[in-house]
Amino acid sequence: MRRYVESHGYALYTFYAHNVSVDPGVSLELNAFQHHAHHWKKPFYLSQLIREGKHQWYVYVDTDIVITDPLLPLEHWIDADVNNEADLIISDDPSGICNGVFFEKASEWTLAFNELWWSERQTSKTGHDNWPFMAALLKVWANSSDYNYSGECSMSKNLDMERWANFLPCYIKILERVGHRTTHPQGCTLEYPEPCGSAKMNDPHVVAVWDLNKGIGFGGKNAWTNGSFLIHFAGRQRSERDALMLRYSRDTMEKYFSE
Repeated sequence: MRRYVESHGYALYTFYAHNVSVDPGVSLELNAFQHHAHHWKKPFYLSQLIREGKHQWYVYVDTDIVITDPLLPLEHWIDADVNNEADLIISDDPSGICNGVFFEKASEWTLAFNELWWSERQTSKTGHDNWPFMAALLKVWANSSDYNYSGECSMSKNLDMERWANFLPCYIKILERVGHRTTHPQGCTLEYPEPCGSAKMNDPHVVAVWDLNKGIGFGGKNAWTNGSFLIHFAGRQRSERDALMLRYSRDTMEKYFSE
């Protein structure tokens, strides 16, 4: 990752749970999540950077990711069509939205979204931060579509929504009520027919892009292949994940950065 950002002239910020400044009352809440606390500090860390005002865009990536095509710049997504006018660029997916990779513009809208993301956390403190991210997106899309959304998919209000088997159907139902779901520009698949995206089309603040977050075994159009921008090892056991990351990191370094 360091070699990638150096080659494109980007700044690199490494996030450790202890280096995020939050209010004392919030710190007590975060500590209640014990070893999962670092997941919940994502929105605080990003908002802290945004308030420093050093950059126009910030790109968050999880640590279980290897850049496999370091020649591709981040501007590939930011400057595409009207993406630069948005505040949040997410990776589309046929089976939910993964916040392991996303772009945030330094804007007041983004700061408000990060606060909304925090407010949608689960009451059981299971440590999953991805589903509240999706729940926050539903609120955003409902507001931009003038849809009277009562928060029935909210994990902060409904304990049943903390089960993925309950949350995803609820998410898709509301998403289809607020507008058209996205499709893949090169078609979907038999497993995930049209529309196969998990995001809303033509929102003024949120843009969903394909070919950004890919992994081995990912569904639909998100399966990693040679030439993909990155490979994400989400859900892998640590020993397997670390071995795979080392292998693909070495391959990338040898191919693109060998002296």
